[in-house]
Amino acid sequence: ERVGALIGNVTFHTMDRLDDALRLHLDL
Repeated sequence: ERVGALIGNVTFHTMDRLDDALRLHLDL
């Protein structure tokens, strides 16, 4: 369970950062 939760947490943060990066590129 911990491993799955850890992977899910990392994936969530990665997607969040990708979303922020896409927003910055779209703003440019």
